[in-house]
Amino acid sequence: MDFLILVERDPKLQALLRQVVLGGDNQGSTIDNPEEAEKVACDSINQVAEIDQVEPVLQPNEVENDAYEAVSEIALEAEHNLDTPESAVVAAPQKILLNELQPALELLAQVQQDAELADLWLHHNESEGQALLRLVATLSQWDQVLELWDRLASRCKADQRPVTQVENNILDSSLTFYNLTLRSRRAELSCPEPDIAFDHQLHSRATPKGEQISEVWLPGIFNAAGKLQKKPLVRT
Repeated sequence: MDFLILVERDPKLQALLRQVVLGGDNQGSTIDNPEEAEKVACDSINQVAEIDQVEPVLQPNEVENDAYEAVSEIALEAEHNLDTPESAVVAAPQKILLNELQPALELLAQVQQDAELADLWLHHNESEGQALLRLVATLSQWDQVLELWDRLASRCKADQRPVTQVENNILDSSLTFYNLTLRSRRAELSCPEPDIAFDHQLHSRATPKGEQISEVWLPGIFNAAGKLQKKPLVRT
């Protein structure tokens, strides 16, 4: 309690505490000279000893309340400084960057959950940041996008099913990130409408019979020059 009494009564000690709590950016009273700060601390210790030897003027509860208010004021001022507009300005660019990276982070999470693709593209025991950079660098290569399509097509044929929503998202996102390497042209998915006639020059058959497309199992791929490089896999 003696220290609290001293804080409540000594403006210099309050200034020293405020300087310690708020750091060098505080614009109020500060003690810049280390010798002066040491003198204030020594004087404070001596005053504590004097307080122990004299009768307190205020009742204990009153002293504690006043001292508590003095220390609380310093703490509130420190909290206010942490919540200033300047802090928000610093955090804003980081939030914008995180929002822009969100699609890439979602793709990374989907790839990490796919054992085959994770083994193909990622390394074990690497950080999320390293994995993200590796994935983006890998998908900048056109042959890796085609490799992804081949693997998804093999799954569809083996399991006699269309791609899952996650698999389709991975293919679509991979094409999106590859297109970041281009300027004026774009590679695109080819997804024919159901109920049209099957054309072997435009479509790849997933089932042995049928002359009409009933379902698209896997979209095809047009390269950046507009050439159909992977025919869509369809059920007839």
